[in-house]
Parts: sequence; C-alpha cells; structure tokens
Amino acid sequence: MDTIQIVNLFSIVSCFMWLLVFICLYVKVTKKSKYFLYWIISMVFYMGYLSTNLLCGKYLIPDQSIIGLVLLGTSYLFTILGIEFFVPIRWRRKINIVYILVMAFIIGTKYIGYDYLMIFFVYMGFYFVYIGMALYWTKKSHNYICGSFFLLWGIFNFLCHIYLKSGDLDVYLYITNRLFFIFSDAILIISFIIKKYKDFEIDMENIVSIFKASSVGLELYNAEGKLIVTNPICLKMFEIDAKENILGINIFKKYKMAKRSLEQVKSGHDVSFRMEFDFHDDHETQLNHTMKDKKYLEVRISILGPNRLRPEGYFVQVQDITEHIHSSHQLEERLALAVQSANLYEWDWYAKSNNLYIDPGFAASLGYDGERFNGDSHVITTYIHQDDMMKVIKKLEEHYGQETETFMCECRIRHKDGHDVWYMGMGAAIEREADGKPIRMVGMVQSIDRLKASELKLLRSEQKYRSLFETMLNGYIRMEKIYDHEGQVMDYLCIETNSSLKEIVGYHVAIEGKTLKEILKTETYWVDLLDEMDAINEKNRVEQYSRTLGKILEVVLHPFGEDQIILIIRDVTNERNLENMVRQTEKLSAIGQLVGGIAHDFNNQLMAIGGAISIIKTKCYTGDCRKYINYIEKCSNNSASLVNRLLTFSRESDYEMVPINIHEIIYSVVEILERSIDKKIDITIALKAEQCMALGDESQIQNTLLNIGLNARDAMVNGGKLVFRTYNSTEDRDKNRGTNKDYIVVVISDTGIGMSEEVKERIFEPFFTTKSIGKGTGLGLAMVFGIIKSHGGYISVNSVMNVGTDFTVKIPVIDTVTMVPLQEKEGLIKGNEKIMVIDDETILRDLIKEMLEMLGYQVITFADGYQALAYYRDHWYDIHLVLLDLVMPKLSGEELFEGLYDINPGVKAVFLSGYGLENIDESIRSRINGFINKPIKIEELSMKIREMIEQ
Repeated sequence: MDTIQIVNLFSIVSCFMWLLVFICLYVKVTKKSKYFLYWIISMVFYMGYLSTNLLCGKYLIPDQSIIGLVLLGTSYLFTILGIEFFVPIRWRRKINIVYILVMAFIIGTKYIGYDYLMIFFVYMGFYFVYIGMALYWTKKSHNYICGSFFLLWGIFNFLCHIYLKSGDLDVYLYITNRLFFIFSDAILIISFIIKKYKDFEIDMENIVSIFKASSVGLELYNAEGKLIVTNPICLKMFEIDAKENILGINIFKKYKMAKRSLEQVKSGHDVSFRMEFDFHDDHETQLNHTMKDKKYLEVRISILGPNRLRPEGYFVQVQDITEHIHSSHQLEERLALAVQSANLYEWDWYAKSNNLYIDPGFAASLGYDGERFNGDSHVITTYIHQDDMMKVIKKLEEHYGQETETFMCECRIRHKDGHDVWYMGMGAAIEREADGKPIRMVGMVQSIDRLKASELKLLRSEQKYRSLFETMLNGYIRMEKIYDHEGQVMDYLCIETNSSLKEIVGYHVAIEGKTLKEILKTETYWVDLLDEMDAINEKNRVEQYSRTLGKILEVVLHPFGEDQIILIIRDVTNERNLENMVRQTEKLSAIGQLVGGIAHDFNNQLMAIGGAISIIKTKCYTGDCRKYINYIEKCSNNSASLVNRLLTFSRESDYEMVPINIHEIIYSVVEILERSIDKKIDITIALKAEQCMALGDESQIQNTLLNIGLNARDAMVNGGKLVFRTYNSTEDRDKNRGTNKDYIVVVISDTGIGMSEEVKERIFEPFFTTKSIGKGTGLGLAMVFGIIKSHGGYISVNSVMNVGTDFTVKIPVIDTVTMVPLQEKEGLIKGNEKIMVIDDETILRDLIKEMLEMLGYQVITFADGYQALAYYRDHWYDIHLVLLDLVMPKLSGEELFEGLYDINPGVKAVFLSGYGLENIDESIRSRINGFINKPIKIEELSMKIREMIEQ
C-alpha cells in the first residue's frame, strides 16, 4: 500500500467516524436539526470522493475524474449549508447561489484548459471570503475559533494542492491538512452544541418564568404531540395535584378539536377555538376523575419550529372561560328579557328582493298571526297610517342616499281591532352596492305607544301650565345675574316673562334681553334688594313701592340654580288701598258712632227746644214775641238739619228722598264757598234749566256739589274762575230701548291746572288722590260718584292740562205737576185716647206729655222700661198707643217692645229717636206701627199720633 492509499484510507476512516458522530447528534442531541443532516450528507459525499481516489489510485483531486470533482463539490456544498446555522438568514440564499456559480465555473474550466492550480486558487479564495463574512456577521467568540480552524485548513489544503501539482507530496503535510479539517469540523460541532444549549438554557429560563407568571394555562408539547411542560395555572384549571400525572398526554386526544381546526393544525397553521370540556365523557386521557363539572375552555395552539409542516412542537394556551360563558348566557337571557319587555322586535330586509323578515312578536303585538308581515315588504306598508307614509319614505330615501348614518322614523300602524299603535323603526344598511345602494338593512322596531301617550300628557300638561303661566294674574320673570370683575352682582338680565308682568310694569313690548336697570332706570336699589333676598337662598318675600311704576309690588324670590332667580310679582296697590279704605272706613265708623251718639244727645236737646217753642206758639204767639220765637224756631230747624246730616254721615239715617230744588241747593253751596275760598277765585252762576226739581236727599246733593267746588278751589292756587251752570237734557241712557228721561245737568267748571289722562281715568277710585300726604284721603269724589249714582244720575269729567276741568252731573228731574204736595191741615188734630210714654230724659218726657195733653190725649209716663212693663201687664187693655224711646238704659226700646208684644201681640207702638231704623232688627221693624224722628213739632206729632191710632 503506497502513501496515497494510506492517506486516502486514513481520510475515509476519519470521515466515517465523523459520520457516526453527526448521525448521533442528529438523532439524540439536536432533535433532528436539519444542519446536522446537511453535514451527514456532506460526509457521505466526501467519503465517496475519497473512495474514488482510493479505488483509482489517483491524487486527491484527480485531473481526469469528473465524478470525483462532483463528489467533492457536493460535499462542500452541504458543508456550507450546515454552516448556515451561523450566518444571518438574509444572506444564506445569496451565498448558496454564489457557491453554485463558482462550482460551475470550476467544472467549466476543466474542459477549456485553464491551469488547475488557478481553479483551486479561485475556489479557496471564495471559501476564505465566505469564512470571513461568516465571522463578520456572527461576531460570536466560538465562531471566531471555528472560522480560524477553517482558515488554517483551507491554507494547508491549498499548500497540499501545490505540492501535488509539483509531484512532491509530503505525507505529514497532508495528514496535518486532514487534522485541521477534522479539528475545524470538531470545533464547528462543539460551537453548534454550545450555541444550541446556551440558547436552549436561555429559552428554558424564559419559558419557565413566563409559564409561572402567566395568568392563563400554558402547555408545551413535543413534535409527537406529547405534553412535556405545563404551568401551575393549567394544573389548577384541571385540578391536578402534580404535573407528572399528565405528562405525556397527547394533544390531539386531550383537546378534541373540530375537524376543520384539526386540519388547520396538521397543515401547519395556528388555530384558536372554544370547546366544552366534559370530564365525565373523557376516558382516553384519564382526566375524568379530576373534575365533576364540565368547563368551557378557550384554546390557542401555536406551531413551533421553522418547518410548519414538520413542527418541532406545539405551544398551547388554555383559558377557563366558564364564568365568562355563564355570564354571557345570563346577559343574553337578561338582554332577551329586556328586549321582550321593551317591546323590541328585530327586522331584516333585502332591498333587491324586497324580502322582509320581522320578529313574529311584532305581528302578535298588533293582534295578527306571527307571519303576517314576513315576505314581501309591501305588505306592511298597507298597515302604516297614510299621514305617516310620506315621512317613512322620506327617511328611507335619506338613508338610501347616505345622507344619514342610520334610519329612524316614528309612525302609526293599524291594530287588528282598528285603532292605531305608535312604533319607532330604527336600523341601518349593512351591505351596499358599489354605487351606494343598500343591499341589506337590519334593525329593530319598538312600540312607543305608551311613550306617545306620555308625550301627549306632557304636552297637554305643558300647554295647561303654559296657559296658566301666561294667564296668571301674578307677573313671572326669570333673571340671570350679571357679575362685575370682582364677582359681585351688578345687575340682572331678564330672560323670560309672562304677559301679566308686562301689564304690571306697563311695558307693551318685549322686555326679554333688558336688564333690571334698563327697566327701572331711576331705581337702582332694586339690584341690591334682590341680591340681599337671594343671599338667604330660599323663598323670600318683600313689598316695595316703585316710584317709576307708581305701584306697590309684592315680590317673591325663588333661587333658580347658581346664577338665576325667579320672581313672582304681584301688584298689591289696590289691595293696600282697599286695606287703607277698610281702615279708613273703620275709622269713619268709629267717628260715625261718636257722631251718632252726639247727634242723639243733641237731638234730645233740640226736641226739648222745639217742643217748648211749639207750646209757646200755641199759648202766647202774639206781639213782639212772635219775631223772637220764629228766630229760635229757625235756629232749631237749622240745628236739626245739621244733626240729620251728621246722622247721614254716620249711616244712622237713611237718605230722605223728597222733592228738592237743585237751583236752591246751588245757591246755598255758592253761599258757603264765597265765605270759605280765596277772593282771587271769581264764582259765577248761570242757571238756565227750566226743570230744576228732582227727587233726592237735599243734604247729600249739597255735599256733592260742595265737594266738587272745593276740589276746584284746590286746583286754582293762583286764582281763577269757578262757574256753576245748569240746563235740561233728554237722553236715552239704556241704549235706545225707548226709555228717554229728562235730566237737569249741572256743570261745574274751573280754570285750574287740569288733569292728565291717567289721573282722569282713576279720579273716582277710592283713596286715589293727587294731593300730598295729610291733605286728602281720596274719598271725596268716590263718595260723590256713589251719591249721584244712588240718585239715578251720572257724573263725568273732562279736563285739559293747564286749561281747566269740567265736572258734569246729571240728575233725573220730576214734573212739578205730578208732585204730591204735603198734606196741610189747618190747626192741630186732637183726640182723647190713653197714651203711654216711656223716655229716660225727664225734660223730653214732660214736654211730650204736655204736648199730648194739649191735643186732648190721656198720658201716663215712665222713665224706666221695667216700670212700664209692670204697668202695661195690668192695664194693657186701656192703652191705645205706646210712645217709647229707642235708646234707654236698663231696658232698651227694642227689648221693651218685645216685652209689650209678649203681653199684647196687638200692641200699637211708635219709636221716638234721633237714630234711623236701619239698626233695628227686621222682625221688630215689621211689627211696630211707626217711627217719629227727633226733634218733632207739635203739628207733626198730632198728625202721626192720629194716624197710628186710626190704623
């Protein structure tokens, strides 16, 4: 055996040993790594190359053997593929393409005669570049060592070929070359194993950390699908005590996937699915004893390894979603219940085919069978109210044209029993054609009949309260606060009002948008007043007089949020005036009672004077005494008239409606005015009325004309003219009903300051006055108006500012021909009946007795009511007439009459008093025979007594 054969044999043995090492690494250590498979193939081809050399007895690179060259080139190719493990992925395909091109170049040069040494030089140059690039790219320490041995091997390989070419081959040099080749492969294998195990250790540490920290179940299966690693969460999920109990379980038996998911996994795709894991039915994996209840799992299986068709393992994520599923089911049940209770019905409409599906519950809610509206969508349109159809079409067209994102419309649909039910339809197009036309629409329809009824109630309620709001007598205003730069309220802005407020404040244009200071320009204190009221932060009430409005306002403030207030404003001017009137009336009533009492006592004195005069006139009415007796009688009559007016003022006496002469009353009024007013005022009388007689109370008419004259005096501070004129007028005051009356018209004119239209409109209102405080009560003209009206007349006023005022009074006249004359009889009417007189005043009692006795009557007198009752009880049949005073101590006139009436229901009684009859009980008034007003003359007394006795 020559040296060449020994070298080839040594190389074959070394390659065979490496082949066994690569096979072992491929099977046991690297888990069938493709890179070791490449090296196994490389060794096989290299052994083939060496075997050809050994059999042929040729050199290492035979000159004539193309087979050896192909075997060597293929061996190097797979060696490079094995080294790709160290090269970045983006360069691997490029390196392989370049290597194939170089080998093709080498084979080509074999046949065109290039120097074989040059061929190998190029080949080794390429290989050195390849090694350098591998070293540069990886930048790993073990790769530097591996690359260095490859570099040395390449150099020795190059030297060996030089020696072979020269024919002088050193065996030791070749063996050294082979050893570098073996060492380079050994270093490559060791580097690979170190890298794999380092990466594996890092990956395992990361995997263990991730597995332990994960909140979901994690499992790792090998290429055969057997479980090799799991985490505590997964064990807890399946209630397994130790992982050894389930290691080795096959993934495809544990997770019984659907056929489609199984096909996806086996075709190299990751898959996710949900499954119901029933441990009672699981017999293959022996997990049926671990749990009692089935669970819902969410499983994700990921393929491991670069070749997804031949996976190196499976990574499984498992999550227990049982509670989530149960919650979802409960939520779906609640949602279904909510949808059912909310009267929601789903619908699905295909526009092209016009096919409509709608929940059968919808038709049932309208009283029809469940499938009534399913099918042709035109069916339901025949049930929609005709007034709503155009609205529905418009809403659909808007959604068709993509003007709206969703379709929503309200309409009425006819119920089976004939009435309409309100529904709301809502939905959207979920499929459209290229031009935007809807293909399919889905949505819901809901009954809103109750909502519409509530809306109608709300609308009616709003209308009702809006009507109340607008028609309420109280003013309403909502205002917003306006702050200054310091945050203090400086004004209020009017936001909302009602019509009553505009009437109260006198604005007939909108005041919304105006501030309080703009409305009440001169009364800025209102802002501070409202601010103080608002500070209390609750309902607050205040009354305030507004000079601008001339009214007393009651203001109730309600806070409305942080920056607004609501004011309820009421004009209480009339109320306060009425209250003043009541107070004034009470005051006048008290004065009247006082005056009435005084008048009564005064009447008693006048009665005594008048009675004495009557007696004197009958006994000594001669000579010079007649003149003075007439003076006394006239003064007595005047005093009696004064007392009568006082009683009228105090309402103790009724109007005495008798024929009166208006002209005579005017003369008496002018006489009074001339003595009481300024001499700068010229009074003129122009009485042209031919009919001047009227039926009325002389004192009341006199007071009326006097009051007007005094007002005229007050209007002419600097003097002027006051004119009294009269004329007759015939008018139809009952609007052409043929009731013409004749009136005497009294016009009282002055040249004073006149009145404005506002004052003229209120001139006859009680307590309205233009005079300063303390100079007028505002009752005068109001009483004038009442007196004239009670006489069947009318009063009006005409005035021009700075020109003067005319008061026109119209009183119905009476014909003097139809007047009933007072009955006058010559002398006194006498009699002889027995009369009982009761009066607590001794003088009056004695005078009445003497006058009656002068008339021939029998008189018995009593000062006390009880004495009179005692006497009457025993002698009532002898008494023809009883005269009794109305006001007496101990027993009043009314009580005495009741006692007399109890004794004798046929008693004839006449009251004597200075008071009127209005304060006497109606039952007594209807039973008495008459009333004689004090003071009384003997002539009147004789007529009354005779009249009462003869009734």
